[in-house]
Amino acid sequence: MRNALTRPFPVLLATAAVAVAAPLGSAADWSHTVTPYLWGSGMSGKTAVGTATPAGPLEADVDVGFDDILSNLKFGAMGSYRGDRSDGWVVMADYIYMSLEADKQSTAGPVRIDTTVGVKQTALELDLGYRLNDQFTVFAGLRYNDVDTDLDVVRTGPGAGANRAASKGDSWTDPVVGVTARYPLNDTWSLGVRGDVGGFGIGSDLTWQMMATVNWKVRDNLEVVAGYRYLDADYEDGSGADLFKYDMVTSGPGIGVSFKF
Repeated sequence: MRNALTRPFPVLLATAAVAVAAPLGSAADWSHTVTPYLWGSGMSGKTAVGTATPAGPLEADVDVGFDDILSNLKFGAMGSYRGDRSDGWVVMADYIYMSLEADKQSTAGPVRIDTTVGVKQTALELDLGYRLNDQFTVFAGLRYNDVDTDLDVVRTGPGAGANRAASKGDSWTDPVVGVTARYPLNDTWSLGVRGDVGGFGIGSDLTWQMMATVNWKVRDNLEVVAGYRYLDADYEDGSGADLFKYDMVTSGPGIGVSFKF
């Protein structure tokens, strides 16, 4: 459940990154890659929040496809960092913030049901890895998640019953393990793959991610990256009025620019 300890956790992760990197060597031993990017991420799945009413939890399907992103995305900010040390150690960080709102219409007999779902999602990940060779890096880390949902269900028609609305959020941290791979096609083009799995019942019941990219080196310190990302999270906490459920797939194409120094 959300509490005073989990709210500042992104700051703690950033502090931990500095603490991890510092003992591994001086700044001269590292190369750095910073990548701001846009992720056209559709969302599909279920979210549910508990209510103190006899009707029980309020649940809604979320289905925002890639073609609806521009009309449903209220705000988004994404960026990643990778620091490579000459002896093989790697520090990676990734930040995502998205605010989405989607409307869905359905019917139950003569009753029309209009559902509005708002989701604000923040994810911050910090990993420590080791480069096995020029292509493969194994890593382990933490992914902090903060999700707020707003559900509004309006029913119209004969015998429609009461309208319902609820808002709730939660924060949790998932341990993750994974691997990245990079395969050069020539001096200019390369392919990248990343996969990870985590949660293990510590935060999420299970979370996993796959990402594939095509990378175009414009010059030695500048690269354009395009690809597809699929992130699945299955989280549930509490019961009754305290229930919070977030069983969601976030996926879609993305593009970014990597600056190396």
